[in-house]
Amino acid sequence: MKKIKFLTVIFIAVTVTSQTFAQVAGDYRTKSSGNWKTTSVWEEFNGASWVNATSYPNNSTSDVTIRSGHTVVYNNNRTKVKNLNVESNAKLYKNSPSGPFSIQVYGNITCDGMIGNGVNKDAICLSAEGSSCIIAGTGNCKFHYIEKKTNNNTVTDLEIMMNIETYATNGNAITNSSGANTTLRVFIHPDVNVTSNTKIDLGNCEITIKADQAGNCGSLICPDIEKSTVLNTVVERYIQQDMWHYVSSPVDDPNTFTFNNMYLIWFNEPDSAWTYIINNDSLLTTDMQGYALWAASWLTGSKTIEFKGELNSGSRDIDLTYTAAAPHNSKGFNLVGNPYPSAINWNIDGGWSKTNVNSSIYLWNPLLGNYGVYVEDAPFGTNNVDSIIPAHQGFFVECNYATGNLGVNFIAQAHDGSEFFKTSEAFGEDNFLFTVKGSAEYSDQMVIRFSEEATAGFDTEFDAHKLFGLSAAPQLYSVGRYGDYLSVNAMDYSNCSAVPVRFESETPGLYTFSLSAAQGSNGPWQDPVVLEDLKTGILQNLTLNPDYSFNAEIGDNPGRFLLHYIFISNQHFKDAAIASENDEIKVYSFDNRIYLKASEEFSGEIALYNAMGQQILGKELNNTVFETIEVDSGPGYYFVTVRTDDRSFSRKVFLD
Repeated sequence: MKKIKFLTVIFIAVTVTSQTFAQVAGDYRTKSSGNWKTTSVWEEFNGASWVNATSYPNNSTSDVTIRSGHTVVYNNNRTKVKNLNVESNAKLYKNSPSGPFSIQVYGNITCDGMIGNGVNKDAICLSAEGSSCIIAGTGNCKFHYIEKKTNNNTVTDLEIMMNIETYATNGNAITNSSGANTTLRVFIHPDVNVTSNTKIDLGNCEITIKADQAGNCGSLICPDIEKSTVLNTVVERYIQQDMWHYVSSPVDDPNTFTFNNMYLIWFNEPDSAWTYIINNDSLLTTDMQGYALWAASWLTGSKTIEFKGELNSGSRDIDLTYTAAAPHNSKGFNLVGNPYPSAINWNIDGGWSKTNVNSSIYLWNPLLGNYGVYVEDAPFGTNNVDSIIPAHQGFFVECNYATGNLGVNFIAQAHDGSEFFKTSEAFGEDNFLFTVKGSAEYSDQMVIRFSEEATAGFDTEFDAHKLFGLSAAPQLYSVGRYGDYLSVNAMDYSNCSAVPVRFESETPGLYTFSLSAAQGSNGPWQDPVVLEDLKTGILQNLTLNPDYSFNAEIGDNPGRFLLHYIFISNQHFKDAAIASENDEIKVYSFDNRIYLKASEEFSGEIALYNAMGQQILGKELNNTVFETIEVDSGPGYYFVTVRTDDRSFSRKVFLD
């Protein structure tokens, strides 16, 4: 395969510390739970101490604190406060899903407890009315909607520094209804998630989704965004110098000036060529197109780019190609991209439309020097890639016909990896993740799966071809029944003979082959998984000893390893063996070796005959479940006869 490089954004969590407010005369705090308008719920600070309140809070100069352990039902529309503080284990909500009541905040909000009613819809709303409003904290913050209602301040900066969600399913989730001469400026800070269940109206609003130098970016999920333009919408992305970043635009038809003094290229599947985009004042009009972007240290250095324009929302799609006659090994691989200002989840039912598209996605992991691959609905992928595709991230998919199409919609949007990750029961029953690593930082992984739905050939919904990484990095992959090089190899139980595994590295030295994860259909995996090193002749049960160390040299045969699965307790294998009349003892061959494996220990004898009926080998078997026989009589067909106390059968095998 052609070796293609790109960078995936790494999300690093940051903690936003809660704000603190000094106590001044006229501030309020709760002394018990109850309704907002009930005076006995409140204490007021008189400048020296807290005393029983004579009225409920309703003043734009008063700080209000809902204290830990207290729940306040907000039952007064358009109450004014300065700073609002909801402590840990405290709650402020309307206690009704209808009849929205807004609380007008002229300062900041700290929510370490709960605003709203959690997963249950609630009608408490936020009116941000000061010159600045910072929403921060460690709790759960949900409003029916967020607005700027008054013109007391011409400009209000709403700084969102914690995850928030709006309940409303109609109308506007975020809006400025205070008039044409005012502006609500919304800033979604890095590593902060904003979720809207209805449209956002950016009339008389501005929105900036920020990024930082650690690779974190803000995330917005919204089904529809109105009045978003190049003048009021900015999405940031940080580009580290001197490495390729794969990007996709979260705004419609971005101008190439976004990438001024940077190298921007796109991948053309028919000829496997990268093409530079050199016009510095043109529109990129293809939805969901992926690009590779490079910021040179001598030209721009590391840089935060700004996508400006109409935020993408709704459904997007891109046409794909597979050029069967192309003289390269990247046939069918198309560089596409996430079109939204949030992550998207490859597993979401109803979130994608796929025409002639395989079920695998490929993201580059520069730290490991290899692609990570994930197959839809699988319990895990390789090289730290799962079902989550980061915001405005480029990635590869594989088209399997002359033309294809990939579409995505609002349903697939997700915030990082926190939502809807499946450990699917719909896929295979037994899943195995293998890792190879040397002394350097680079490594590679592959997956072997068994499923009653898989076949011996390449399954577009279960298997994934290998995309090769850096030449300096080790490459690990298995070989399918018909010669496909696979990062993910799914097969049915009746075809689970020896699995050829290839290892390549241009760097000689000591490596470790490991069974990193094993998911069994009946709980933790216990049956033997035997690794055979064809160079040394060593066999090792990776279930008991998961790490196998070996020396690699320049010129080694890449086809160095075999994997043998000994299904003792697995009922799927037993059913498949009985159905194929193998009597739970499977005989198979690879190169000049014959293998026997069974689902339970047996004793007896084995005899090997050539095509002329001459016996060339005999061997006793004692309490074994796995046996290897090396044959030096040359290639051809042979007959294997197995006799035990209660059974006898013969099988024909071919030796290379």
